[in-house]
Amino acid sequence: MINNNLKKDGRALIDVARDTISLNRMKKLIVTLIVVLIFLAIILGRQNAVAPIVENDETIELTGEVAAGFYTWEFVEGAVATTTGIPKTAVILKAGTKVYSAGTYEGTCFDVTASTSAWILLEGEMAGAICWWAGGGTELGVFTENGKQVVKKGELDEGSDEVPGTRGNFVTQFEIE
Repeated sequence: MINNNLKKDGRALIDVARDTISLNRMKKLIVTLIVVLIFLAIILGRQNAVAPIVENDETIELTGEVAAGFYTWEFVEGAVATTTGIPKTAVILKAGTKVYSAGTYEGTCFDVTASTSAWILLEGEMAGAICWWAGGGTELGVFTENGKQVVKKGELDEGSDEVPGTRGNFVTQFEIE
């Protein structure tokens, strides 16, 4: 009788061990599938976010003042950097019917003129976008230089008690054709 009970208990333990092994394998399979699905979602999302921008061949003659709304900004939020946790945003400038990729920047971006914040365009700036993260960032602005419209990139820093904030050091990135 004792041997029969031991045999039954032994078989029960073996069944439990098999079930546990199967459960562990199932958990690993589920985790692997979730990781693969997340990876595919990221890859497919990035393909949409960084798809090449085709410029229109149509030439637009700019004379005098540029009409309000001629320049518009679009922002495509990308993946958050896993090591830093900082989000990345692709910036697209539309100038009439032409579209330009203005780069990808750290932080969250917004159109200066469409924003409800206290930011305003700088003197001579026709359109502006700001990408901001944790007290600093990048400003992209449309300016006229030598009679041509150009996009310039500048530095932003909110400063501290000891150091004043900065907004400037603009460098030309590309010409708007």
